[in-house]
Amino acid sequence: MVTITKGVQTYDGKIPVTLLVDDVETANELIKLAKAANVPVVEQDEDLNKSKNKNYSR
Repeated sequence: MVTITKGVQTYDGKIPVTLLVDDVETANELIKLAKAANVPVVEQDEDLNKSKNKNYSR
């Protein structure tokens, strides 16, 4: 949860965050911590380097 204060008004909300992690153990630990804190987690098993190479190949 993020709290943003603008002037005298305060807004609470959620900001989606994408984490790109190469290490599987680190990714699993981050997922475990997020779920323990009741943070929604969407897992993606796509190799972004492969998709990046397709999009930027010349």
